[in-house]
Amino acid sequence: MTMLTKVRNIALAAGLAFLPLAAHATDSVRLESRLGVANASAGEKVYNPTTNAKTDETVQVSLWYHNTEDANSNKVAQNLKAQLQLPTAAGKTQNIKGTISADNGNTVNTNATVNLTPDNSRLEMVPGTALWRHNKGTNEQPNWVTEGLTPAQEQALLNGGVVLENEKPCFNFEATVTVKLRVKTDAIGITKQVRVAGQKDWTTSNVAKAGDTLEYRIKFQNDGNTVLKNVMIADKMPDHVSYVAGSTKLLNSNHPQGVAVSEETLTKGGINIGDAAPGGVAYVLFQGKIDPKLAAGTYDLKNTAATQVAGQYKYAEAHTKVVVEGPKECKPGIPVGDTHCTPTTPTTPVVPTTGPQPLPQTGVEGAAAGFLGTTGLTYAGYFYRRSRKALTSALRNK
Repeated sequence: MTMLTKVRNIALAAGLAFLPLAAHATDSVRLESRLGVANASAGEKVYNPTTNAKTDETVQVSLWYHNTEDANSNKVAQNLKAQLQLPTAAGKTQNIKGTISADNGNTVNTNATVNLTPDNSRLEMVPGTALWRHNKGTNEQPNWVTEGLTPAQEQALLNGGVVLENEKPCFNFEATVTVKLRVKTDAIGITKQVRVAGQKDWTTSNVAKAGDTLEYRIKFQNDGNTVLKNVMIADKMPDHVSYVAGSTKLLNSNHPQGVAVSEETLTKGGINIGDAAPGGVAYVLFQGKIDPKLAAGTYDLKNTAATQVAGQYKYAEAHTKVVVEGPKECKPGIPVGDTHCTPTTPTTPVVPTTGPQPLPQTGVEGAAAGFLGTTGLTYAGYFYRRSRKALTSALRNK
């Protein structure tokens, strides 16, 4: 009895089917793969290791694989699996990883890079775009077909891998899996404007007076191509400006005429204005009153608005200039209205142009005449006559 016969008999006694040893072993195979990217929106036709893309552009990704064994070897890659790994975080540089593996083959990892603008963008697969091109015929008579992956297969492709086939050797059985990725960007815009209540035009800077009521307008816009959830708007009132209670309104597509919102939260952490679709616009309006008792000086009343959404923050400012003049002075250092401010204005006597003209009065004589009146004139005549007599007598005696 040969040794082979003894082994067969032992196997049969144990109730085991005896098969040739070669039937238990699976021949190992060697796989190769490449990953390439092309900007389809820009018209690129050739897959390369790197490409560039902007918001809302489409990038096509191609994962190629091949069983490198000889066509006559009959070495088949069992349960060949394909997988794509996309970056989960936004960023300028997006590295995509492709993986090909088989139960009886090696694992091949390949990479490709997409550079995005702006740098807070990310890549997202377009549903229904995953295609598998392969040969359903023979080596001698190829039958190339392109099949769309099912939604379940698409999800598997991005999450752990999808089993596609038992891959035969030879280039006549090479295959590719392609998907389309869209550049997604969470982009926000915010502007701040101001005007004096009752005026028509909005501006980013204006001039007002102490005691004026200012109207503020914050504009939010979704500048990206994603739906933004729970958009927050907040505002920081300037010094010397007090919030006008109950003045806040929200205007958007759902409330074109405006709806009142809580003023308490606007300046204390912000208000939630809801979700914003791509291109969506919303306005927040409110009022502030300038302190009517501002001290003399020049003021720059800076109002700052802020928005927060999808991990992004943006700010915008509006400025109001107020000039308050100091009190006028009647004398240096003494303001008008002060008890010491009693300026006098000299008067000019009116001289009549007809009738007797008054004699000019000078010095002490004038003052005396004004004080003595008629009596003074009488005495003046007496002394005048005495002086004339004395003068005549003196001339005679000479």
